[in-house]
Amino acid sequence: MKKLCKDCGVKKKMDGRSICTTCFGRRYVKKQPKEVRKTYMRKVREKRRDGKWRVYCLPYHNYYVGQTIDWYDRNIVHKSRGIDTTDYFILHKCKTRKEALEYEKIYHKLGFPGKKMA
Repeated sequence: MKKLCKDCGVKKKMDGRSICTTCFGRRYVKKQPKEVRKTYMRKVREKRRDGKWRVYCLPYHNYYVGQTIDWYDRNIVHKSRGIDTTDYFILHKCKTRKEALEYEKIYHKLGFPGKKMA
């Protein structure tokens, strides 16, 4: 039976708890020593990364163009700086960072803003 999680407010299967397994895992990791947290987060990041670099565009931020291997982390950084990442889209998927940087440079030369301006 699905219930409302007290932490995140999403309706999920609780397994007899008042918070969902995601929130429970977060609380558990926060209580661990720093080295354990680092190892855990490293494993989480490795699972999210599929080995492909992405060149992306943010339409609500003057069509900002950037590149990343982990969109989840990059999205958090953008949001913490007050940048709207809604309706982002992927322009290219690349095997190497060098290839992604080349595509990014091409877009910057065409006039799109970004961090590594040509």
